[in-house]
Amino acid sequence: EDAILRGKASAPCPVPGDGKAAAAIAKAEAKLSSTVCQACGGGDGACGGGDDLTVAAVGFPATCPAVSVPGGPACAAPIADASDIVTCVGCLSEANVDCADAIAAPGLKPYPAECRPAPTATPGSGTPTPTPTSSPGVCGNDILESGEFCDDGNIADCDACPANCQAPPVDCDGVEAVRHNQQVRVVGPTELGAVLVCLSYPAGVVGLPGTGAVGGRVSGFAGSNNLVDFDNAAQLALLPAGAQTEFNFTVSFDRCTGAPIPDVLEFSCITKDASDTFGSPIEPPTIVQCTPVTTP
Repeated sequence: EDAILRGKASAPCPVPGDGKAAAAIAKAEAKLSSTVCQACGGGDGACGGGDDLTVAAVGFPATCPAVSVPGGPACAAPIADASDIVTCVGCLSEANVDCADAIAAPGLKPYPAECRPAPTATPGSGTPTPTPTSSPGVCGNDILESGEFCDDGNIADCDACPANCQAPPVDCDGVEAVRHNQQVRVVGPTELGAVLVCLSYPAGVVGLPGTGAVGGRVSGFAGSNNLVDFDNAAQLALLPAGAQTEFNFTVSFDRCTGAPIPDVLEFSCITKDASDTFGSPIEPPTIVQCTPVTTP
């Protein structure tokens, strides 16, 4: 899809795609199966033998979570043995990758309905509302456990799984006439050529229209920018104009109807990637400070 975005290819992804993706996917699936079977397949390291570890011994849930691959199968199914674990993990991985892919390339496809959790009805209410689930599992360990909607191995926003491993929030039901403008300050150890930051915001208090690429909401920044919304965090690619070691930018958020004006402490920002004016990576990128500040 990178080639499609650059105008160098037009074939559907992943098959036939660039002619390489299908083989790479097959290789990854084989590696997944081999890894799980070596760990859970008993002495012979193969799934399906009588010496396989039981699902309970592995600590895996008895049923694969109710997640669906966009345009593909539903993952929910009983898990009876190590082979079922392979099938479940593969299905969940494909769902996560496809949802992340749809966000990364919003110009190629709409955000799939399967990537948004279905709301559940609250007793006594005629309006379905998302019902949070307590999470006894460990968020960020790359294992989908009871109480988790997803777990991609980190506790960061701006990817396929929110930092708290719970279902992605929904957009505001309505918005106030006056927006909330949140200023952010970026300070680097050297002149900055490009910066990729993740700005987490209080979902349900403020929001941005839709999911994916959002235009016209960044101001006060000298240079080019691209904003991708994840419904609880905004990822911004920033290319400063000229040599700058520090700069500010402001994101204009919708205020959800009836929500209070948010405090600056309800926002957080982290630098995911950065390079200097020569294109050399700045490592670790977090030494480039990204800080929400009070708007004068």
